[in-house]
Amino acid sequence: MYEVVTPEVILKLMTSYTQATQALKQLTFKQLQQFVAVVDAGSVQAGAEALHMAQPPLSRSLAKLEAVVGATLLRRTHAGVSLTPQGEAFYDAAVNLLATAGAAVAGVRRANEKQTASMTIGFVTPASNGLLADLVRQLDRPERPAFVRLVEATARTLVGDLVEGKVDVALAYGQQTLPSIRCRTVCADELVLAVPATWVCDEKPFVFERLADEPLICFPQAESPQLYQTIQETLNNLIGAISHGQSAVQTSTILGLVSDGMGYALVPRRGVAVLAPGLRLIELPTHHHPLELCLWWHGASENPLVHELVSVEDLSIS
Repeated sequence: MYEVVTPEVILKLMTSYTQATQALKQLTFKQLQQFVAVVDAGSVQAGAEALHMAQPPLSRSLAKLEAVVGATLLRRTHAGVSLTPQGEAFYDAAVNLLATAGAAVAGVRRANEKQTASMTIGFVTPASNGLLADLVRQLDRPERPAFVRLVEATARTLVGDLVEGKVDVALAYGQQTLPSIRCRTVCADELVLAVPATWVCDEKPFVFERLADEPLICFPQAESPQLYQTIQETLNNLIGAISHGQSAVQTSTILGLVSDGMGYALVPRRGVAVLAPGLRLIELPTHHHPLELCLWWHGASENPLVHELVSVEDLSIS
């Protein structure tokens, strides 16, 4: 049997369509994200924490969402929230809509990147001062624009990122021994001694032997193995015994601990961008171990920008 299409039926269909259209105009992706986050978290409070927002505005947003769709989507109890039958249908649709929108944005970004040459450069913190800008200029030129991402990480993380293809090249200290990783020296650097200002008397030369009784603040061996080894070898030649203190990944953190009187440190000169109050830098004797700042890349990389960069005879990095 076929339903007779009367004027009343047509009016009902038009009214439903109009209501749905008006509801869509009032819905936002933010409301959908908040609704899904609350359902996934199991309560409004947990959802607010996951969204890094206060609970009252989130509750108001959910109430407005239910008013827009014209149905109760959540059952609220002391134990948390659960979905009503209407909420279950809306949740599935919201998740699919958010996933579709995310895929659309990602697709546009991938299309843009295909049109523009791109490269991801990983780097350790001390290498950032004055060096990254030179590398970016080598790649992003007026006659051939390139999209360059910068990723700051430890040396150990950068090795893994190169192997996994998360970065195209890495700027770090020391040669790399993995068979799949290629390496070239970019420039030389050197270690300088950082001590609390109270340890230094301008009228007298610094006595390096006193370091044997003071704690060394150093980069973690697991995160920066080449830099750690160079520091240890330098100190072994300089003072012999080493008393280990705190460790930190960031050069700025290490220098901050030194300026607060917690010990001394050997850091790459390039890592000292600004001298913190209460901190003094002292030149080391000439027999200390030099540092090599190197460019690492995966030997199987198919990115043409990698081959272009590593084949540049002079990277113009000073």
